[in-house]
Amino acid sequence: DRMSVNGVAKTTLTTDEQGDFTYNNSTLVAGDVVKAEMKINGAYTGAKEVTVVDNGIVPAITLQEIEETHTIIKGKTTLFNNLIRVSLNGVVKDIITSDETGDFSYTIGKLQQNDVIEVALRVNGKYVVSATTIVKEELIRGIYGTVPWTWEVSSRTLTFGSGSFPTSNSDTNILSIQKDKRLKGMTIQNIKFTKPVMGNQQSQELFSGLSEIQTIQGLVLLDTSNVTNMSGMFGGLDGLRLLDLGGWDTSNVTDMSDMFSSSHRLGPLDIGNWDTSKVIDMSGMFSNADIKRPDIGNWDTSSVTDMSRMFLESSFLESLDIGRWDTSKVTDMSQMFYQTTCLESLDIGQWDTSKVTDMSGMFFGLEIGGLRWLNIEKWNTSSVTDMSEMFFGAAFLTSLDLGNWDTSNVKDMADMFGDTKSLKSLEIGDWDTSEVTNMFGMFFIWGSKASLKTLEISRWDTSKVTNMSRMFFGASGLTSVDVGSWDTSNVTVMYDMFSGASSLESLDVSRWDTSKVTNMSRMFSDATALDTLKLGAKFKFKGSAGLMEKNVTPYTGKWKNTQDEAALYGSTAEFVTGYDGLKPGTYIREKLK
Repeated sequence: DRMSVNGVAKTTLTTDEQGDFTYNNSTLVAGDVVKAEMKINGAYTGAKEVTVVDNGIVPAITLQEIEETHTIIKGKTTLFNNLIRVSLNGVVKDIITSDETGDFSYTIGKLQQNDVIEVALRVNGKYVVSATTIVKEELIRGIYGTVPWTWEVSSRTLTFGSGSFPTSNSDTNILSIQKDKRLKGMTIQNIKFTKPVMGNQQSQELFSGLSEIQTIQGLVLLDTSNVTNMSGMFGGLDGLRLLDLGGWDTSNVTDMSDMFSSSHRLGPLDIGNWDTSKVIDMSGMFSNADIKRPDIGNWDTSSVTDMSRMFLESSFLESLDIGRWDTSKVTDMSQMFYQTTCLESLDIGQWDTSKVTDMSGMFFGLEIGGLRWLNIEKWNTSSVTDMSEMFFGAAFLTSLDLGNWDTSNVKDMADMFGDTKSLKSLEIGDWDTSEVTNMFGMFFIWGSKASLKTLEISRWDTSKVTNMSRMFFGASGLTSVDVGSWDTSNVTVMYDMFSGASSLESLDVSRWDTSKVTNMSRMFSDATALDTLKLGAKFKFKGSAGLMEKNVTPYTGKWKNTQDEAALYGSTAEFVTGYDGLKPGTYIREKLK
């Protein structure tokens, strides 16, 4: 090879066996052009030129971010008061000048990862690139408990090292790292466990609130053997599909409430082998979670006391094999299957419900999946005090045999069978309702034809009931209902009670005491077939009660007492305002002869 400096040949060199060569020249100065030529077939060719920059001293470039919107480029050269060209990604940004000590700086816009900054010195009339810097990502670091973590901006990944997690709650969970000012509002999308981490006893809401999380890798490295509280642990993880939890030790956990609540995209969970023998609270565990067929049939639930909301609004839930669960200690099953709208079968007839006090809303809204039967006739309900909304909206149920249920302690039955549109058979005639105070909307049907035609509830003790509003609202299938012997002496509201009971032709309320009733508005509105009322001495209408006028053929518009011809009212309005209990008996609408 032939070496030349500024066009003057200096020496020839021979490459070594690797093709490398070295040229030493201590007299080179800034701006000198060194050219190397290779001799091929007797001629020198393949020239390569290199311009010497500042006696070989390359200025170091430093980057200093300011105000999150700009970056200062700083450097130093031995060429004082010299022109310097600054380029970003091949585009010239400006020409600046180094000061009398060779220092220079330039403020540029916010830089991104992999941006290329070039600094070229003006030497012998031309700019020569003397330094190139590629913007590299600087990892943000911190400590969570004793666990070191790093934050990678480009992938939005939080990586954990080894150590122990701190106590977790809504203020101190992993979401608190996302709130670190250095993350500048970016959301965590990925979490990596790279080394063993000891979980804290109190790990509630640990991952909760990470709404954009997509992956959590290495969960097997999170040691949960000492954890007692996992409540809300994975709550609200809308972007997460997979969780590898099969290897977790849950033998000491007592609280799993709301653990997967509102994690809408979760796929199958490998949790069938979890040790749940110490768990006391499973309330809301899968509420609003899009699970289909959880394999949890073999769980030990012998310590659980609270199963309320457990599957609430799990709208993709198709089947549950939980018939063998030990529920002997459970006291709260309220809203347990609330609006599990795709559930097609549920075999829980053998459950021990002897300690359950709250069953309110338990089967509320089972209307889409087509659940037509429930074999729960043998349940022990002797401790239950609240059955409100228990079957409300279970629109596909066709029959319920609950005749053997012990309801002696129940106080609230409001909306219990409300909107059970398909229900044709209901065995509840022998119930002990002596403690019930609220029967609001108990057989309420909204907006469609009701299937239930007969209802045997004549022997019910209603002496403590205060609210009977909307009790038979919309029960359009009922042709008769025997409530004549009911004790209504404590009832205060009866509005809409028979409103929309359009097939009801006669009604016996002869023993009713309405002295405490303050609201009867619309009590009989849209009860279009009601032509016979048996009234007693203690019954009085309050307001219009919604009893409709019928004054077109074949009706005369009048009401008459079948036992006393003198008790005649010229219109429904006169009947409602004039009846004072002095002439009790059976009143019928008069028809043309």
